[in-house]
Parts: sequence; structure tokens; C-alpha cells
Amino acid sequence: MAGSVSAPPPNRLPLIAVRLGRLHPRRRVPPTGRPAVVALRGVPPPPPPPPPSPRAAPSGGSFLVGARVNLFASATARAVSIIATYPIDTLKTRMQAATAPLSIPTAASAGPLYAGAGSALVTNIPYGALTFGLYETLRGALNDAAAAAPGSPIGQLPSMARTVIAAVVGDVTGSLWLTPGELIKQKVQAGWPGGALGVARRMWAQGGVGAFYQGYSSQVARDVPFRVIQLVTYEELRRLYLAAKVSRAPPSKAAAVLSASTSAVDAAKAAGSAKVAITGVEGMLLGAVAGSFTAAVTTPLDVVKTRMMTAEAGVLTGGVPGVVRQVLREEGVRGLARGLGPRVIYIGPSCAIFFAVFEGVKGHLRRGKEGGGKVRV
Repeated sequence: MAGSVSAPPPNRLPLIAVRLGRLHPRRRVPPTGRPAVVALRGVPPPPPPPPPSPRAAPSGGSFLVGARVNLFASATARAVSIIATYPIDTLKTRMQAATAPLSIPTAASAGPLYAGAGSALVTNIPYGALTFGLYETLRGALNDAAAAAPGSPIGQLPSMARTVIAAVVGDVTGSLWLTPGELIKQKVQAGWPGGALGVARRMWAQGGVGAFYQGYSSQVARDVPFRVIQLVTYEELRRLYLAAKVSRAPPSKAAAVLSASTSAVDAAKAAGSAKVAITGVEGMLLGAVAGSFTAAVTTPLDVVKTRMMTAEAGVLTGGVPGVVRQVLREEGVRGLARGLGPRVIYIGPSCAIFFAVFEGVKGHLRRGKEGGGKVRV
């Protein structure tokens, strides 16, 4: 028939379908790979299947909540660890500041062991939040970006490289806040009179704002290698321990898969509702091992920092290299190892307490969030 074909009456449509031998005509797939639309009145074509979506990036809200959890847990852990181990830190500082060997009993009798603790808390609590909170948040963001785009420059970085980047950024940022308070604390520990306020006034009179950053280069030269070694060691120990823990867990918990592109904690999240995670006690033990090892290998850098911060302004010249040469010339290699024992004894328990409190507080806050409650920090 010429022209347009009019639609058959409704009562003839089943007859046409029967004569064609098909109540539901089979759809043909055109070369484009898309199903042809069935031209039956009143029967809409099925919707196309949704395209596979890539791994969704964390929303801004969840990112901020995670950052707040990390900052609060870091600040709490830093405060507890400082209060618990401050007397050992005082002994270590007095032994390193002395140019002649100083015994532990002599160092202990030189003054109050909590001298300068107020200054240490005021500066170290925000420092802990900035350094470790920023590290955890940035490392998580880098790992999420790597998982979402494996072919990107971030995705091609090894997991350890992402850990190092996060550690360096966190520590350099935190050192800007820490150095003035660390200067005051160590001068008070070394025996400067007047307490924290008296030392601060004396420093201001000697050099203004610049006097509060005396030894900043030595602070960064010690803390950046320390933080990188400490966190890389801790993350590797945690990954190995969590892998062993997953292998011993029931099948419902063993769904967590460890890979080189994800951290141990991120991998544990894949276990579903029955998660495998690091407890506070386990974090304490892993932190003690990582901290003791890191403290031992960075003691020479700590000696240099202590000498630069406890000296009178302008006495030591040449920066970090100049102080190293002076110590080697006057005291030999043993001078760079001064205070090794107290430093290991101080840093080991300090890291153990820090990581135990950090893992415990962070786990408590996240369990509250997953249980439907709000994270209030």
C-alpha cells in the first residue's frame, strides 16, 4: 500500500501476531551492538543496562569526617604519650646537651624531671595532630586516588612511596609549629633559668622571632628521616601482621585481600561487616618495635638537634654539617651516639603508647560512625 500504513484495529492485533507465529517477536541485534526497539504498541523497550561505574571517590563529607577522626586521635595519642614518658626525655636531653659523659643518676638530680612539660604539651598536641593526622589523611587520599586510577602517576607509585610522601608533607608542616616550643622545652630541660616564660622572654630579647627557629634545619633534618623510617617500618609491620591475622581468621573475616596498592587498614575494610583490624594492644607492640628501631638509627641526628637548640645564639656555626664536624673533632664517633640508651627507652614506649591510643581512639570513633552515630570531635 502506498503512503503510511495505518495501525490495525485493536481487536486484530492478536490475529496478526498469531499469523506471524510470534506473540513476542524476537529482537535482532544491529551491528552497533544495541538491541533493536520492538515496534509493538503499548510495550516500551527495556532500558539499556547501566554502564559499569568506576570506584567512587570519597565524598567531601566523608573525607572531612575521616580527617577529623585522624586529627583527634593523633592529638589524644600525642598528649598521653608525652605525659607518660616525659621524665625519660628530660634525662636524654641532659645527657646529650653535656659535652662530657653524664650518668643517668647525675642527669636525674640536675632538676625536676617534668621541667618544661607545659610548653611541651602546648606545642606537641597540635604537632601530633598536624603531623600524624595529616599523614593518615593524605596517605588515605593517595591510596584512594591510586585505586580509582591505576594508570595515573599516583597509581603507578609503589605503596611505600605514597607512605613516604605523606610522611614528609606531614612532618615538614608540623615542624613549623613544633620548633619554637621544642626550643623552649629543651633549654628548660638543659637548665636555663626562669622557666618556660623566662626562657621565651630571653630568646625574644636575643633575636626576636628568628630566635624561636634556632635549629629549625636540625629539627627537620632529624624529624623527616625519623618519621619516614618510623612510619614505613610501622606500616610494613602492620601489613605483615594483618596478613597473618587474616590468614588465621574464619572465612567470613578472611575476605580482606592485601595488595601492594592498599594499606593494611584499607585492605581490612574489604572484610565486610566482620572486619579484621589492629587492636590497641597490637598497635602498641608494633609501635614499640618500629619506634625503638627508628630511635636507634636516628640518634646522631638527635644529638645534633639538641646541641643546636640548647646552645646560646651564635655559639654554634655552620649549621648541621658544622655541628657534626665539631662533635666528631672534639668527642669522636661516640659523641654522636650520646644518649642512645635513654633515647631508645624513651622513644620505644612513647611510640607504643602513641599507636595504642591512636588505634584505639580511631577505632572507637569509626565504630560509632558505622553504627549510625555522629562523630563528634
